[in-house]
Amino acid sequence: MMIAMLWSQVTVIASVDVNGISINETLGFKIIAVNADGTPNVDISPILNDFKIVSGPAQQTNVQWVNGAMTSSRSLSWTLLSKKGGKVNIPSLNVTIGKNIYRTNPIGVLVQKGAGRSQMANLFIEAKPDKEQAYLGEQVTITYRLFTRVNLSIENIEYPKSVGFWNEDLRVAQTVRFRDIEIQGVGYKVATLYKAAMFPTQMGDLSIDPMTVICNVEKPRKRRSGGTFDDPFFNSMFRETQRQFLQSDSIKIQVLPYPEKPPSEFAGAVGQFNIEAWVDTSNVNVNEAITFKVKLSGTGNINQFNLGDFPFPQNMLQQLNQHTLNQ
Repeated sequence: MMIAMLWSQVTVIASVDVNGISINETLGFKIIAVNADGTPNVDISPILNDFKIVSGPAQQTNVQWVNGAMTSSRSLSWTLLSKKGGKVNIPSLNVTIGKNIYRTNPIGVLVQKGAGRSQMANLFIEAKPDKEQAYLGEQVTITYRLFTRVNLSIENIEYPKSVGFWNEDLRVAQTVRFRDIEIQGVGYKVATLYKAAMFPTQMGDLSIDPMTVICNVEKPRKRRSGGTFDDPFFNSMFRETQRQFLQSDSIKIQVLPYPEKPPSEFAGAVGQFNIEAWVDTSNVNVNEAITFKVKLSGTGNINQFNLGDFPFPQNMLQQLNQHTLNQ
């Protein structure tokens, strides 16, 4: 589909290479400026609500002579990945050439959701939070796992971004390791790609963007009867792969406010915490020192925890003060 606008003999054309894709397929988007004196400058930000930029912009310049007349064109192209299924629009964009501004018309794209887990897809990413409701500052642990029934290699991982969260990486290893698992009687290999503790810093309904993974997936080869190349050794040498893009679902978290009357000593720590205290010995003589230790552990934003002052016995405080003066 192509849409054009004229302005002072300059033509701006916006196009896509296809109007229908599946949720994990990429889309080619191009803007061409014909008879422009300079390279077009495009504000691409309006599309970022519905599309993710995989690559681009790539620039190209062409000059043609037709019946003695010269026509020049300058183009910018992007590879896009839709963030959601259904009917999605590429909105009107501002294209600046020199001192003039042109606008493209919107382009509609139909994004098929494709095979889901209920259809036992061969390859998908699961994004799973340990809770969907949390108080301000409470830890939400999110795990991203890749399930596959095909051979693949991971080319690139773009980790999810979020607004309104403070993020702590919980990965124990950088190497992706697969293990066997069975789902409804179907065998998969599964690997944990990412695990993070997210601490909401604002209230309301917050969203965590999808994770995007680029894989090189092995394509099945057509078997032929007989011949040297049917040998498994040669099959392993001539495997073909196809580049494939995967996205997890976005995650919605409802962040609740604190109770109306929090404790007076409350410093913002939310979670499950344990505190224990001990001394290095229980039998001492007068004026002998002991070591008093306090350990705080648990799950949550522990850095917000305020232990405060400890109520030592008055006679012990007098001894501590006297010992400090003598130092």
